[in-house]
Amino acid sequence: MVVHNEWASGVLRGDQLAGELRRRGADAAVLRHDTLVDSPPHDSVVVFVKSFEPETVETVRAHGNLAVWSAVDAVAKDEDVEGLERFDAAIFASEAAREDRRPFLRPGAATIALPFHADPRWRPNHADAFRLAYLGTAARVWHGHRQLPDLHLEFVRTRQQDASVERFFERAQRYSCHLAVSESDTRDFRFKPNTKVVGAAASRANIVLSRTPAHEELLDPAYPYYIEDAEDEVEAVIAAVERARDGYGSAEWCRALEAIDEVRERTSLARVASEWRRFFESLG
Repeated sequence: MVVHNEWASGVLRGDQLAGELRRRGADAAVLRHDTLVDSPPHDSVVVFVKSFEPETVETVRAHGNLAVWSAVDAVAKDEDVEGLERFDAAIFASEAAREDRRPFLRPGAATIALPFHADPRWRPNHADAFRLAYLGTAARVWHGHRQLPDLHLEFVRTRQQDASVERFFERAQRYSCHLAVSESDTRDFRFKPNTKVVGAAASRANIVLSRTPAHEELLDPAYPYYIEDAEDEVEAVIAAVERARDGYGSAEWCRALEAIDEVRERTSLARVASEWRRFFESLG
């Protein structure tokens, strides 16, 4: 795993996934991008996590390695596609992202869509009432959050892998329902990875969320707390929140949690790592 940083995707797609692959018998390691050119591995599968330099990809391939791109959220950000044709394979967070970038890859490149795994630091919530929260970075909080007076805001600084991040995961256990609103008609809406759903599932919390392609790939489209399309976005969000609040503890709420549990199983670190390994083995 080749990473540019030691936070966010560097931790999730680097340290955590490589660690789980090692536990499963794979010879997996995390390399910093700036050290790769001086001492590249040989005859391995080298995964570039999100960012890469095209020349470095060629250097890796010249040493008998297979070069794989893990897109993370680069598709949502519409980052430069220059150099994608140099990869032997690519891993995307959703089918929508896979279809968007596949034309830029070399003919015959292997591709797969695999969801993000849940950070093992998430824990099941211990709330005994309906408690709603946005959990994430301050930059991505919904612009209409002040219209929800009972919404709690729990921010995390992803560039700080320190005690503050651990406290974030501890605070997350207070909430029985999460909020994830995506601005429609944007690349974020179409291609942003479904990390909010994964986090809610790992917390065994229901979630009020936008009906994005990535969300529907992972969470049953019949899930009751999707925010439905409406001319007035604020009213649509409020209506979805009220349905979740009014349904807390009901048969509908419990059925929704069953769907959440399916996501939790689907996105466990162990399961996602096993799917990565099977993909690597299929490359030959």
